[in-house]
Amino acid sequence: MMTWRQIERYRRKYERIHKRKIYDALMQQLKDLLEEINPGVLDIIPEKINSVVSDNSVKKAFYNLYNDVGWIFFRSLRFKKDLIDDIERSIWDEVFEKWIEAETGMRIGLITDYSKEVLMNAAKEALRVGQEQGLGVLEMERFLRESLTSEYQVMSRMRSLRIVQTEVMSASNFATLQAGEQSGIQMRKVWMTAPVGIAKTERHTLYEPGLGQQRPAKGQPFILGEYRMMYPGDPSGGSENCINCRCAMSWEPIENMMQE
Repeated sequence: MMTWRQIERYRRKYERIHKRKIYDALMQQLKDLLEEINPGVLDIIPEKINSVVSDNSVKKAFYNLYNDVGWIFFRSLRFKKDLIDDIERSIWDEVFEKWIEAETGMRIGLITDYSKEVLMNAAKEALRVGQEQGLGVLEMERFLRESLTSEYQVMSRMRSLRIVQTEVMSASNFATLQAGEQSGIQMRKVWMTAPVGIAKTERHTLYEPGLGQQRPAKGQPFILGEYRMMYPGDPSGGSENCINCRCAMSWEPIENMMQE
């Protein structure tokens, strides 16, 4: 099994790869809106934001991230060394397709809702300032475009980093969970808390003592206070236990536990 630091090196690699893709997906939401703005629709900008800004680009970026990261971690464990690659890939594809829509749909929706909120606030402020300055219709359109682009670019850079860190962590741990669940080997799960200084101090203080001793069997959750989580990054744990989490998951053969 990989150590936490080995897992983290893999995750950092894929964060670098997918950060730009997440950023581009967020910026596509802005691009879709800008294509609909003209001098005749400035009075209905809120309606345009709600109708034009969709989750299509983010959904595609999530799909690619989870399939890319998930397959690498699912395959890297290799519980069955003699398994043919094509068979292993087909197992992952089936697991992935059943899971991706159900588990990430809510987060994708929240990301798009926040995009709309950012754009709505920026548009309202730009229109207010433009009216105070007495801008004409064409000047107002140009000012609105510039304001939306400037505000959304800055926000998207920050958001893309936070999103990619959270989702790569979640994808890697989900794939590790599934690799063990699909292996047919009797094992128990291990929650690998990120070291102090990397994990949030309050998380480490609250959860590490209990998580360090928990060894749930297949199909059983880790218990974090009121939450039941199948793996680090499981959305069932709420955003406070998922966003910016750096924890990892591993498996331990049951015979090793019996020898302790």
